[in-house]
Amino acid sequence: MSTSSSNLTRHRSLAHEIMQAFADISSEYSGFQNKNSLSCAAGCGKCCFKSDIYCAPIELLPLALDLIERGEAEGVLEKCIKHEADHCMFMNISDLKAGKG
Repeated sequence: MSTSSSNLTRHRSLAHEIMQAFADISSEYSGFQNKNSLSCAAGCGKCCFKSDIYCAPIELLPLALDLIERGEAEGVLEKCIKHEADHCMFMNISDLKAGKG
């Protein structure tokens, strides 16, 4: 196995471990939200328009891994750098208007 292939295998394994930890954290957080009746209103999206709300890099890991696997990561990165709209570039405005959240 080549060094680059070995590194890719190691990175995928690490990504899988991180995703499992993230899934565990999400499950616990969901339980906390349900127990305390904390939830977002369907179709809201207000947080996607607030410049002071950020997502953690780990929250984007599933998307990043998918983009890497499809060979689209570089293109999406360029779009992110150029994005100037008043909302998160990953938010689908048409879904929001249709009440799909």
